[in-house]
Amino acid sequence: MNRISITVLLIMIACSVVVGQKSRVARPNARQTAAKVKAKYLSEARNEATKAWNLTQCGDSSYLYYPSYGQLIELRAVSIIVTESKLTEADRLNGIEWKGWANFNTSTERFHANNGWSEWYTKGTDGFRRIDLQKRAGTWSATSVLPGTAKILCSDVPKLVGSVRAN
Repeated sequence: MNRISITVLLIMIACSVVVGQKSRVARPNARQTAAKVKAKYLSEARNEATKAWNLTQCGDSSYLYYPSYGQLIELRAVSIIVTESKLTEADRLNGIEWKGWANFNTSTERFHANNGWSEWYTKGTDGFRRIDLQKRAGTWSATSVLPGTAKILCSDVPKLVGSVRAN
């Protein structure tokens, strides 16, 4: 009887240790969860900024088109930098889930206007390209200081270059 009791007790202890280890591995800690949420918001913000800027990626280049100026800008090695702002109590009470801004860097760029393509030049980042972003109640909004861009397709680039040259 004692052997059976000891054996049952040892089996119960072994099972509780194994179950305890599995539950610790299966549950992410609060830091891991917060990091995943932050990465998700940053990724969404980057996508929203790209849409708001009307950036078009074609091969090694990205393009911005300003129809009111008849200007096409070709950008190389675009990198989007997203910066998160700290939410205030008022932000949270107003339903704001995330807020921040984005800028983009380029290694080089050039523009096409009436005279054809400009020389390539280094631009980097400037405040003119900043876009303010926020997510409220599941919906993103963007406010840009880069107004007047229009979304184009890669197939539009040769047509735009031809039409600008004709003006």
